[in-house]
Amino acid sequence: MRYLIRKQADVNTSDYDKRTALHVSSACGHLEVVQFLLANGADVKRLDRWGHSAIADAMNEGHSTIEQTLRQTGMSGLKLNPNVYCPGEVTVLLMDIKNFTQSCSKLTARDVGDWISTFYTIVNQTARQLGIRTAEVRGDCCICVTGNMHNAPCGRLRSGASPDDQVTRMLLFASTLHKHLLIATPRITNVRMGIAFGDAAFLLDSEFISVHGDAVNMAARMESHAVSGMALVHVSASDRWARETCTHDQPRCILIECKGKKQQAAAIYDCTNQMFCDTMPIHYDI
Repeated sequence: MRYLIRKQADVNTSDYDKRTALHVSSACGHLEVVQFLLANGADVKRLDRWGHSAIADAMNEGHSTIEQTLRQTGMSGLKLNPNVYCPGEVTVLLMDIKNFTQSCSKLTARDVGDWISTFYTIVNQTARQLGIRTAEVRGDCCICVTGNMHNAPCGRLRSGASPDDQVTRMLLFASTLHKHLLIATPRITNVRMGIAFGDAAFLLDSEFISVHGDAVNMAARMESHAVSGMALVHVSASDRWARETCTHDQPRCILIECKGKKQQAAAIYDCTNQMFCDTMPIHYDI
């Protein structure tokens, strides 16, 4: 990095997601790198394509020292001034289109646009029927939430659905969405899904909603290990489901290696058959 700076490389150069080195080092907790970048002109106010700043990444990953460093460097001058909405414990589903980048390389820009438009139309329609809200969109990835959202300050989040069956509804959403996407036109779409239950905070601005918290982070970790047709359900959500349904047969959990969180217990939900199962069949990974 010092070599690149000496060669007058732009410290604020970003990748295809508009994420700079400051975004990445803040998210990964590399304080010395953050300090070096700031000393060489890194822009604290830069937002990635999802509207996230480096300070948001530091907050999301629990790096309080980096967060404080970034604030002291000039975060107060950021034009963005979001309100924070904390509804308490919610159920979060994070999904990602499988092989999206590889598929896009074989399509025209118009075909990609039609595909994504159809995908989000199906997601939004299916979600609303079950009292679930699409809270945040990150390209081919989106975050859906449900819980006690009666008093949400914006219509995109507000829902009259009861929080008492929130995990049960989210599992039904996963199954229904999977079924609809497999018959969608112009393209069949396979997604990976991770589900978790816990506290979440919503940053609300006139242009976007950003979701943060342990439930979001854990849902993302579950999604990264999931396969098409199977949702990985963190134990926080599977335990909640057992309480909602008053079942005595607790879903069997497997242990998953999660970066930064050690091993985490998760149940496997078969979206096709709408039931928990013991293993994740390879033939579902299409």
